Amino acid sequence: AELGSDVPFAMLGGTGLGLGPGEKLRGLPLSRTFRAMVVVPEWGVSTAEAFRQIDRNKNALTRWASNLRSAQRLERGPVVPERAIRLGNSFEDVLGSQRGRFLTLRDRMLAAGLESVRLSGSGSAVFGILPRRMQSRVVSGRLGMNETVFVVRSERAGMQFEVHP
Repeated sequence: AELGSDVPFAMLGGTGLGLGPGEKLRGLPLSRTFRAMVVVPEWGVSTAEAFRQIDRNKNALTRWASNLRSAQRLERGPVVPERAIRLGNSFEDVLGSQRGRFLTLRDRMLAAGLESVRLSGSGSAVFGILPRRMQSRVVSGRLGMNETVFVVRSERAGMQFEVHP
């Protein structure tokens, strides 16, 4: 937890539901494997500021209770990746001056063929699911950008990835 709440996910591998601030994980089975592309843009997001904004807005965001109930329902059976991603990411609401850049990148990723595009964690990386038969190099070429692009594939534990320059 001292390093960051996403560290347990990386250490444990697989799919999990983060509890508390996120450092406690409950393992969840996936309904199927999937591939995703993670794009690391040139712009950045201050994690500390993002959390301050979340804390300021916590009581004003009505979807928190709804998202918590939906996340808890994920425990009832195998997780369908697209359904879990639809829960959203509250950090997308507190991007401040970077919101326009995020939306532009998201739209480019969707136009390139990625699905369920979302901000990863508090940002600034953005990910999208690769359709089953789509080649990652084709999508990467359509993006036409200089950012680093990672292709990841879900695994039973951990993940495999490749970097697209």
